[in-house]
Amino acid sequence: MIDFTEINCLERSHTGTIIATGWDTGEVKFHNYPNQNPKAKSDSYYGHSSHLTKVKFSAKDDFLISTGGNDMTVFLWDTDLVD
Repeated sequence: MIDFTEINCLERSHTGTIIATGWDTGEVKFHNYPNQNPKAKSDSYYGHSSHLTKVKFSAKDDFLISTGGNDMTVFLWDTDLVD
């Protein structure tokens, strides 16, 4: 299904095992990396009211920081929740 939303930002964890993406919908997605399956499952979390402008892993990959565009907020996501 094509929903025409866009990925605005992407960051790979320092360990190289997770990719985080920030979407127009205000969604943060965590993807296993590397992954050859185009239909692979990802963990999705919502918090921002609109598009994300940046995602960045902390130095030890234990948190992901995301910044929102219109809502002008900064979220701190606990990456222990990610499979």
